[in-house]
Amino acid sequence: MEEHGIEFETARDAADGETAPAFDPEFDWDAFKFLLQLSISGSFDAAGAALERDPRTISKKITELENTFPEPLLYRTGKRVRLTDYGRDVVDEVRPMLEAEAKIKRMVRLRGATGRVSVRLTEGLGTYWIQPHLQMAFGEDHGLLLDLQPQMAPSNVSELETDIAVQFVEPTNASVVKKKLGVLHMGVFASHSYLERHGTPNSIDELENHHIAFQSSDQIDEKFLIAMLGERVAKRALRVKTQSSVGLFQAIRMNNMGVMPTYTHLLGLKLVPVPIITNFKETIWLAYNPEAAKRPAVRMVIDEIIQCFDKKKFPWFGEKYMAPEELEKIDPTPWRHCIAWVDPNSF
Repeated sequence: MEEHGIEFETARDAADGETAPAFDPEFDWDAFKFLLQLSISGSFDAAGAALERDPRTISKKITELENTFPEPLLYRTGKRVRLTDYGRDVVDEVRPMLEAEAKIKRMVRLRGATGRVSVRLTEGLGTYWIQPHLQMAFGEDHGLLLDLQPQMAPSNVSELETDIAVQFVEPTNASVVKKKLGVLHMGVFASHSYLERHGTPNSIDELENHHIAFQSSDQIDEKFLIAMLGERVAKRALRVKTQSSVGLFQAIRMNNMGVMPTYTHLLGLKLVPVPIITNFKETIWLAYNPEAAKRPAVRMVIDEIIQCFDKKKFPWFGEKYMAPEELEKIDPTPWRHCIAWVDPNSF
């Protein structure tokens, strides 16, 4: 067919021997993100909670995505879903692209995020949890200097004594921005050798005949130990008091039990959780001066600290107590680098 000197191919022409143009689908990349999360979560409700999106939106996007492929991507059984072999192949192909997209977005966000950022951190939580996350996030960004300052006293953020603070005392100054990051639940830990020599207590009352080490500070002092164990048990059992988390760990290795965060069980310190629920917990607060947060570097570090306490990835910082043994059942991917960070042989 020719019109004004231009040739046009008609459907009849293609049917008479010419190959029709190949189908070239247009993809919604959000749908691939949803598919990846479904492969992890196993249900639309769980994926919606993880992504903070309506499960119905995710279901609709996945259906639209499946319509562009020649085979189903998911098996659906009741409320549960799992990838088909074809769906698994698709996820394997798009995963590197989604990771590259996230990396590029982060590069854009980091533009201008340079200079020194000072962060006051409670000593144990800062050293064993927050610092590994921050160094994993910013360790290769040469324009950013992380000035991490372990300190057990509350910080004066309003006077820009530090850019950011993570502490157990709720900020009260109206000029300071505060955010509740989560809850630190505490448990009792001991070394294998200690339990072999002295036996394993099964109740708080039985701790009376054991040795307890405790990390005391301006924010958490002996009155918390008394509230946790009762005055009689606390006074009889307390053998070592230290202001250092390293000192506490050393005391536990040297013939004592110790009160430590429940997530200690994940760090590879070779300590044994004692099966006693103490019901002792402390609220973790983030505080920063809004003037400091105008700097891109400070804003980036604030955002990363908040991610350190994401309840979906790290549910032990939620309101509900989780026994240390329960934490072993959780996917270790988000916190595996914390294990590599801690070397018990270095103490």
